[in-house]
Parts: sequence; C-alpha cells; structure tokens
Amino acid sequence: MKYIINILLFLAGYVLLYSGLVNAQENGNTLHNNMIFIEGGSFSMGDDSGKINEKPQHNVTVKSFFMSKYEVTVEEYAKFVKETAYKTDAEKMGWSYIYDGKGWQKSNGVNWRFSEDGKLRKSTDQNYPVVHVSWNDANAYAKWAKCRLPSEAEWEFAARGGNNNKQFTFSGSNTIDDVAWYRGNSGNMIQSIGLKQPNELGLYDMCGNVWEWSNDWYDEKYYESGFNDNPQGPNTGKFRVVRGGSWYFSDANCSNAFRNFAGEDNHNLNFGFRVASDYNRNDDQKFIIDEKEKQPTIIDTANTNLTNIDSTITDITNADTTITEIKKIEYVDAQNAKDYYFLGNEKADLQDYKGAIIYFTKAIELDSNFAVAYKDRGIVESMLKDYDGSIADYSKAIELDSTITTAYAYRGSDKHILLDFTGALADYNKAVELDSTFAFVYFQRGAVKYMIHDEIGACTDWNIAKELGFKKAIEMIKQYCKPEVRE
Repeated sequence: MKYIINILLFLAGYVLLYSGLVNAQENGNTLHNNMIFIEGGSFSMGDDSGKINEKPQHNVTVKSFFMSKYEVTVEEYAKFVKETAYKTDAEKMGWSYIYDGKGWQKSNGVNWRFSEDGKLRKSTDQNYPVVHVSWNDANAYAKWAKCRLPSEAEWEFAARGGNNNKQFTFSGSNTIDDVAWYRGNSGNMIQSIGLKQPNELGLYDMCGNVWEWSNDWYDEKYYESGFNDNPQGPNTGKFRVVRGGSWYFSDANCSNAFRNFAGEDNHNLNFGFRVASDYNRNDDQKFIIDEKEKQPTIIDTANTNLTNIDSTITDITNADTTITEIKKIEYVDAQNAKDYYFLGNEKADLQDYKGAIIYFTKAIELDSNFAVAYKDRGIVESMLKDYDGSIADYSKAIELDSTITTAYAYRGSDKHILLDFTGALADYNKAVELDSTFAFVYFQRGAVKYMIHDEIGACTDWNIAKELGFKKAIEMIKQYCKPEVRE
C-alpha cells in the first residue's frame, strides 16, 4: 500500500499544479508562465447605470479557464509571424491608422511591427503590446498558440477579479491611475506591458493601454437575451466585441463594463489582444495516467517525504510482515476485519484497485469503526478518480480518528483536484498542524495558494518544503517565485 500512497501523494498535489501552471498551453508557442488560471464562478455582468449596451446588469456563470497575464507583445507576435509567414490585414491592405500628435491619420506601410505613431519598433521595444492587428490577426495568433480569444463574459469576469471581485470600477482599483494607461496619464502613447498594478487575479492592463479583441460577435441588446450560462455571444453579426479602453481614450471607456465593437478586419493604433484557453479536468486525468508510467521516479521523489506514513496506521505495527504472512496461507478468517484489510492492501500494491475496494469494504462491514480501512479505501477510490467516494471515506476516517494526518492530506488533495481550493486549504492546514514536517503537504498547499494568486504564501510554503528536503519545491521556486521571496 505504501507504493499506492507514494503515487497518490505525488499526483494529487502535483497534477493540478502542473496542469494549471505548466500544461496551460505549454506547447512551444505560448509562454506558459504568462497564463493565469481563473476559477469559474458567477458574477453580475454589465452596469445598470452605464451605456444602453451595458444594460441590464445580469447574473452570469463562466467555467474555469486560463487567460494570459499580459497583452500579447510585439515579440510574441513576431515569433508567430516568423513560424507561419502570416500576413496581417494591415499588410494586405498596405496601411493602418497612426496618431500624429493631433489626431488619427492613415499611413501607408504601417503594420504590427510599428508603434502607435507609425515608427518601426526597435529591438529594445519588443515588450509593448502589439497593435495594428485586426480580429482576424488576433484569432490567427490564438489558434497558432493553441489558445483562443476570450469570450466577452470571460473577459469581464477576469477584469472584475473573478471570484475575488471587490466591485471596483476599473480592473483592480477604483482609482484608474493605479491600474491603467488612458488619456489622462499615458502621454498620448502606448506603454510597455505590466507597469501598473495587477488586478485581484494577477492580470495586468485589463483596462487601458490597448483595446482587447473578444471572440464574441457584438449585439447591443445581447444582455437582454437571457444567455447566462457561460455565454459565447450571438451566433452571427457584423462586428466583434472589443473591451478595456486604451491609452487614447478617457477613463469612462476603460471601466470593466464598457463595451465597444469593430469589424473583423479593422486594424489601428488602438487594437491589441490577449489570449485564453479552456481548463479541462480530463487533462489532469491524462497527466495521472502518463505519470503512472514513471513509477520509479515518482517513488524516489516521494519516499523521502513520507517517513510518517507507517506511524499513521496506529493499530498496525508490522503491516509489511503481516501481508507477507497472508501471502503464505490459504485460509483467511472470515470474521477478521484486519485480514480483509491486509488483503485490500495487497491488492492495492498489485494495482488491482477494484479488488482492493472489495476487501476494504468487507473489512468495514465487519468493523464499522476501522478508521484506516476507510482512509485506505479512499486512497484507492482516488486512484480510480471516484473523488466523491474518496472524500466521503476520508471524512469518515477523520470522524472516527481526527489524528490521521494523511486523511486530511489526501482529502485536501482530492478537493484540490476538484478546484475546491477553500476546502483543500483547510485540510492542508490541519495536516501540517498535526505534522509540521510533512513536506509534501507544504508543497501542495503552496500549489493551491499560487492558483488563488497568493504568490507570497505559495513561495513561503515551497521554501518550507525545500528545507524539509522536497526537491520538486526547488523547481517551483525557481520558476514561479520572484527573487526577493525565493529564500
């Protein structure tokens, strides 16, 4: 059973972190570190005190997804063009609009390589959001990056801070100068990405700097349609939605609720974009299957952090020896719960998970107070992805014996996979309260904290895990922690 415990501990904490942070479009195209996981939820979309197309304010639910932390830059768009030889609408038409200090002017030869004033971007200025791109151009990039453009509902949900929504007018603040570049502070020019404060989710420049293309068709009265469950906009239209305002526009155009629109081939000094991608729990399960093929590496990694496993099975002093003895005999006491429990462990070690459940269930039928049998049946149910069953069994084990550290850890892991971050944190907190040396739980708790955008808390936990000898934490610290919090 120790083998199964090692596998489960490794996967349950590591799978969501990796699927959420690393597998979020890590495909050689998109810079995965710039994708933020956004847990799905419900929010009030629109503004009853705003423009006619922002009414009525209505409740909308969106699914979990990923969104790029920053607007797509000139450098990133250049990689796309280099690989695909793509020609933007500005290049096909031979011109784009620029700002000459007084107003907009049509300028020949301007395209995505140029700034808002029609100057070719220098090699040192590649970290600016790309502009002079149409919806067609943005959509082509998104497909290349194995992403997509965000829906209008996803964009506003993210701009408002997702489930961390603090009801700000602008994305991250009621004070626009804290979070956005607009007419009042931009100096009439686009600014490099990420210079203002991020919003509650860690997203930068959602308001101001450049307008951002949405995937949705535009309809002034779409909010009256009643499509409230993960809405994707009208089926057809003449224009696409753009959101967020820009460096050229006033603060009123930069609110979270403000809606704008343009034709699919419209390109100018204001239009840029960021990308999104779906969150699919099946990706987590594929990762579990893939990782099970790497058992020796996983065991080697996890074993150094699981020295407390045997001590949690308080009523079994020599489980390995007992299993060996059961293998040697042909008779099992039909009324002995522990015999069935040990056979369940043997089946689990052989990866016969359904057989293990049969024996654990028989042990529980004979002894309804057999806490570790509930806990170990929960482990096997986790391996079979029956998270409702495993959570129920872990909970029963905890009800019978509130000192089983691993029951809290495993239940937290399954809640983690199911995106119940509040529940996962509560269980991880209890686990480390019971055992302050449980390195892997610190690692798992750090993963959850990072997913809910508590980067300082995440890095603190990963540092503790590192000090306790968990080597994978070093990788996370290097990849996701700022230098000032790496120690």
